This record gives sequence, structure tokens and C-alpha cells, in this order.
Amino acid sequence: MVDFRYHLVSIAAVFLALGIGLLMGSGVVGEPLLDNIRDRARDVQEFNDRLKDDVDNLEHDLGVSRRFTEAVEPMLVNGRLAGEDVVIVDIASGDVPLDALLESLEDGAGARVASIVTLTDDFELDAEEDVTELGTITGSGATVDELRVEAARQVGAEIAALAEGRRGAEGEGLLPALEEAGFVDLAEEEEARPVPPGASVVIAASGVTDPTFRVDQVATALGAAAAESAPVVVVETTDSAWNIVGSVRGDGDLANLISTVDNVDKLSGRIALVMTLDRLEGDGPGHFGEKSDVPVIPEPGPRD
Repeated sequence: MVDFRYHLVSIAAVFLALGIGLLMGSGVVGEPLLDNIRDRARDVQEFNDRLKDDVDNLEHDLGVSRRFTEAVEPMLVNGRLAGEDVVIVDIASGDVPLDALLESLEDGAGARVASIVTLTDDFELDAEEDVTELGTITGSGATVDELRVEAARQVGAEIAALAEGRRGAEGEGLLPALEEAGFVDLAEEEEARPVPPGASVVIAASGVTDPTFRVDQVATALGAAAAESAPVVVVETTDSAWNIVGSVRGDGDLANLISTVDNVDKLSGRIALVMTLDRLEGDGPGHFGEKSDVPVIPEPGPRD
């Protein structure tokens, strides 16, 4: 039987032979080989120096762009949504910077975020009892995937009805039932209705990993139903792998119904969101950000 020591001796012999071969080779080839190695090392060093200079220049340009954006933000945003109500619907989306979003909408633009409606993990419908309960609430006997979409459509329809003032009694309707069952978290502004009449809707759906269910279908079903009576903007981050914005832009009917901003994690994206919500009062939906060759922000109007 070949033991471990035999393997060690064999490996040592291989490395010894390799070292002798390299030594003999360098002795035969000599100085030309060393000169070639030095030349290649010098080329690599020069290439790295050029890359470092390029990085430094890009960082400088990025800093200038950031300072410029921060300087023009007040001129484009301040007071633009004064007196307006906004409802944020967060669909399985821990990647959207809600704090920065609230700061831009409320502190900058002067809007009131009346509520944040968050679809919880229970909406994944992993448990059979969740499927049964959501089916009972929505009155649907559809399959799991279809049930999610139907529930989202009903949430959108409820939001549209409340925004239009057709259902005004707080504590009645689908949203409170979903909240009580654990499918929805509802964070409301003090003394505000979950969806005040005339409110606009921002749907946040963004993730860097693959979603656990068809978030695109849920987001578009909810957005299309809400857009029947309320201005709707779907937002995501620049590094989102979900491509909810792409699902809207790629559908002609949805693109003419729902606005999109694809870089809400950046200040320019939040400026675009505020300006989009403002322009929806008189203009049709628009699409803004960094993807799909769309404008960065809406074209400033006479107000600006």
C-alpha cells in the first residue's frame, strides 16, 4: 500500500525537478529573458498608472456632478408639491431608500406622505393557511400566483376608490382586512386617512436578488388598477434586478398609464420623482432615469 510519506516524497521530487529546470532555463536563456520580464513589468506599471489617473479624473467629475445636483435641487424641488398627498406602496422592497424618499417628498417638495402601505412577507404565500386566508379576504379561489395578482389588483382598486373619494369611511374596506390578517403593514400619518382624496401613488419595487415571486405582475396589476383614478409612479433603484420599470415601459398600455423613475436611490432620481408627480396634474405619464435611453428628469416648465 502506498502511504502518505510516499506522496510527500513524490511531490517534493516534482518541485525539485521544476526548480532545477527553471534554474537551467534561466542559465541558458540568460539576460534576454530577464530583459523581457523587466519590459513587461514596466508596461504593466505604466498601464496601472494610466488607470489610476483615469479613476482620479472620474472621481473628480463625479464629485462635481454631485455638487451640481445638490445645488440645483432646491430650485427644482422646493415647494413643488405643497399641499399634495402621496401614498407609498412598498412591494417586498427593502432596497428602496425610503428615508431619503420621504425627505425629498416632505422636507423638500412640501408634500404630505399620508401613508406607507407595505406588502409583508406573508404575501409570498408560502403557508397553506396564508393562501386560504387571502383567498377568503379577496373572494378568489385562484391559484397561488393568480391569487397574488388578484389581491394586488384589488388593493390598487381600493386605493383608486379612496383617492377618488368614493370610499371615505376609515376602517372599512380591503386594506384594514389585509392589515389585520398580516398581509399588509399600514403606517399612517397622524390624523390622515390611509389614502386621502386626490392622493398620488408611488409604488416602490426593487431588489438586487431574484424575487421569491412574480413581483412584476403584482406591481403592474396594483399600479394599473390604482392609475384608473390616481396618478401613479413606479420607482426602483439603479442596481435592481427585478426590472419592474422595464415591465411597465415594455408594455404600451402600461407605459401610457403609469410613470416610472429607475434611479430613485440617487438624488437626480428623487428630483425626477418630485417633478413627475407635479407634472402629472396636467401632463400624461413620463419615464425618467438612467436606463432605456430616457430623459434624466422631466423638462422644466414655466414654473421653473
